[in-house]
Amino acid sequence: ITDGQASITTEIYDQGRFANTLGIFAAQRDASRGVETDEDLFFYPTPVGAVAGVGPYYFKVAADRQDEKVVTKAQSLVSELANLPRESGATPRAYSVLTRGLGVSFDDLAFVAQDAFQFAFASDFWFGATDGGEARYFLHEAEDASAAAELFDKIVAEQKYEHQTVAEADGKAVLQHEFLDTLIVIEHRSPFVFGVENAGSRSQADTASRRIEEVLRGEA
Repeated sequence: ITDGQASITTEIYDQGRFANTLGIFAAQRDASRGVETDEDLFFYPTPVGAVAGVGPYYFKVAADRQDEKVVTKAQSLVSELANLPRESGATPRAYSVLTRGLGVSFDDLAFVAQDAFQFAFASDFWFGATDGGEARYFLHEAEDASAAAELFDKIVAEQKYEHQTVAEADGKAVLQHEFLDTLIVIEHRSPFVFGVENAGSRSQADTASRRIEEVLRGEA
């Protein structure tokens, strides 16, 4: 767009799905700039505009000069672009649970498309840092309750090769690593498989587990 004196260029890329948008945003991001979020939108301002992602869309807005009025207009376009039409579910609920429900910052968020936990059968898992240490939340949304239960059983069975069972009942398992002594809590509740890994103590594991359980109750 232009007013005859200054111009603003907008580039919009349809990445197909949210995970791809997140991936290219993270790969091309200026790490010196903090990422801001607004609902499902994530972005960071630049000296001449902004770079952002929402749903399957990745976009860049740039003015042709560092004039305050022009740059302000360029940055305001971000919220307008956030309203681009997209299919329901374009932004995974797992992302919203971690960022809005649990307050995980963008820098503490990760998406693993394949081989989560180094298991070939585990794909599309989201991870987010907890409040302390190396412990991380993990979350996967399955197709339905049956698929979630099946995946839960597989993960628990595989984890038991290196973990001792601390507790197991009612779709929840607490396991402790044989050598590292860290704990992993694994649960399933339709349609989610979720939990906490790398907890340094049982109290830390239980606290983080309760937090994600509470947030997911609101998603049921």
